[in-house]
Order: sequence, then C-alpha cells, then structure tokens
Amino acid sequence: MIVLEFWIAFSIQNYYYIINNINPKSISDLSLYIVGVIIIIFNYITLDHNNNVWKKYNLEFDNLPKRKNLIGGIIVWSIVLFIIINFFASIHYSQKKFSIRYTPEFIAKEKRIDSLQKAQQIEKLKKIYGEDKKKR
Repeated sequence: MIVLEFWIAFSIQNYYYIINNINPKSISDLSLYIVGVIIIIFNYITLDHNNNVWKKYNLEFDNLPKRKNLIGGIIVWSIVLFIIINFFASIHYSQKKFSIRYTPEFIAKEKRIDSLQKAQQIEKLKKIYGEDKKKR
C-alpha cells in the first residue's frame, strides 16, 4: 500500500514537471522527501499503530457474499493497475520530454549553434579593432 502511495506522489511530481516544463534533473527533491515522510507517518498512525481496526475490516470482508467480494476485488485491482500504469506512463513522458536534450543530435545541434555564435563574436571583435580592414 505504501508503494502505491509513493507511486501516486511520484506520478503527480512527474506530471507537474512535464506541465511546467521543469527539468527534474535541475532541482532537488526535498518536497518529495517531505511527502514520503508524511505518507509513512500517516500509514503508521492509521494502520500499524492500531491493529484492531484492520481485524474488524477483515472480518467484514470475509462475511461478504462471494459475488460482492469478487466485484470489490475487481474494482480494487483495477485501481491498483491504473496507479501502476499511470506511474510508468509519467516516467516515460518525463524521459521523453527531458532526455531529448541529451541525444547526440541535440548536442551536435547545440555545438553548431555555439560555433556560429563564437564566429559572429569574432567578426564583431575584428570590426571593433579594425582588423577586418587591415587584411584588404
């Protein structure tokens, strides 16, 4: 259960980065650590601290009719599957959006742009110091 809660938090964070165009490699994840601590404390207080509550729920679910229990199981597993798919989809979209900056094509393009800018700066400096007229 804690894993699913962490995956929901990671998914929300990934979609936040994607929507706001923030590179996840450029910031720290202090907020995610805080959310993680809150999740762990909440689970401890609600689930682990008082075991009697979950024994009551187990007895109630054991007494349900088989059909109702099957429908509830399908709903729960559908939610779990949705969370898992959503988590991996958010990672995929985040990598697709931000890792393109590290492909060889992107790096080569950036080098060409930098070289062109440096050449233009050199030409401007030559004009400033009058070196372009000396050679002619």
